[in-house]
Amino acid sequence: MSFFGDNARKFCTKKTKNFDVHMPIARLPLTLLPLKKKLKRIFAMDKKGLRCLGILLGFAMSRHKQTTRQNNLQRGKRNFAQHYKTFCAEAVPVSEHGNADVAFLARIYRTKTNILVARRKIMSKTPVKQKNETTKDVILAIFCVALMFALFATIMVLAGSRTVGKITYEGEVRQGKTQVFSYRTDKVKKGETVTWYVDNVKKDSYNYDGQNADFACTFDKTGNSTVRVVAGRFNQSVTVEVLRPLLTVRAKDVTVTYGETTAPVLTFETSGLLPGDTLQKLGCKIQLVAENDGTQCGEWKISVLPFQCEGYDVQTADATLTVLPKQLKITETVQKVYDGTTNLDNTQLKIEGVVFGDDVQVLLKNTQLPCKNAGKYILDGNSICIEGTNCKNYTVEGEVCVEVLPKGLTLQGLTVQNKTYDGTTKADIAKLGKLQGVVEGDSVAIGNLEVKFDAADVGTHAVKVKNIVLVGMDKHNYFVQNVVVNNGEILRQK
Repeated sequence: MSFFGDNARKFCTKKTKNFDVHMPIARLPLTLLPLKKKLKRIFAMDKKGLRCLGILLGFAMSRHKQTTRQNNLQRGKRNFAQHYKTFCAEAVPVSEHGNADVAFLARIYRTKTNILVARRKIMSKTPVKQKNETTKDVILAIFCVALMFALFATIMVLAGSRTVGKITYEGEVRQGKTQVFSYRTDKVKKGETVTWYVDNVKKDSYNYDGQNADFACTFDKTGNSTVRVVAGRFNQSVTVEVLRPLLTVRAKDVTVTYGETTAPVLTFETSGLLPGDTLQKLGCKIQLVAENDGTQCGEWKISVLPFQCEGYDVQTADATLTVLPKQLKITETVQKVYDGTTNLDNTQLKIEGVVFGDDVQVLLKNTQLPCKNAGKYILDGNSICIEGTNCKNYTVEGEVCVEVLPKGLTLQGLTVQNKTYDGTTKADIAKLGKLQGVVEGDSVAIGNLEVKFDAADVGTHAVKVKNIVLVGMDKHNYFVQNVVVNNGEILRQK
């Protein structure tokens, strides 16, 4: 029988196919007890490394017969030295943990001296004592191996579901509200299964797409709940506090025009009620109040009065009451007689749309026309001024039409010549006279006119003037309104 015994050979020749798992740091011989704190650390071994570790286990389990002490000791040294050399040369750990595992194996290598010392002590004892000690060693070895496999199985489970990554979510978690949880880690591979649990109840499962591992959940009760995700061989969990559902009452914005309604209608909308619940069923009475009843233009706050609702947290949101000014309509065209200037005197305009009892006037103040000449002009709203006690509740939009009328002139001093009866009313001008009312600096004069007696009989007759034609640069701003002419006389023929 070899120094390491049949058990070592069986263990070392055992098939280790597909043994690419994380091996626990188990309690092997008693000399490895100082490594107890590293039980939770995991490292990977190839087949040769695992075989060498089996050699050490076989040594602890070997049953020693009464043979020549010298031969056993020499053979044991040779075998141990040979396997130790192989162990050091080939048992390089394959692990993601790097130098920590290599350092740990180095500690295992250094235990060779302690093992040889223990071996010498066993071989130096008497056959009877050695037999008793050997029995104890076998029992202890069996116990160590059983403990090793128990720890191995436990750590295998942990290795298959390691806690990594982080579960995140935004805002408060409330009953009846859909909450999105996100799991982020770079350890999970694309295509691995992602499974979500809420209080250990499976809720969702899908294949990881390499980017997002999200889960939307609606909680149906309050209190603490545990959300857990298993992604491949990794897992993570988070405990959330599920609060009462949030009932939100939002007042709606209202827009009215001054004078069109006596009291605006205030309304609201709700959100957050659980299915089957209504305000009437819960006994909630919602009241709204506005800072103004619509009698003044401007923006006013609409508030929701405080209230309580059983089983809900309550949140309110204010709104705005907007009272728009009423538009007035100008019903006339402003007229002005030509005066040679662009000034427009302050004029009160005729309007319609004023609410009964309100004091408001619309005026044109300090307005300048674009041109002094007679004609029609359109003025924008900047020329309009609203005055009165209730002027803030009104506005005038649109245009104002202004018409500049030509100025009427008087032809003074026109006379005709007396004539002998010829049976006609034809008359000849003796003196043309002068135009009165022309604005200083303007150029205008009589270009032509017709005069006639009002009768062809002999006697004194009135003279009629018609078809007066004005000439000059400003002729379009005037017209002859009156003519003062002396009577003419038709004489008898001699």
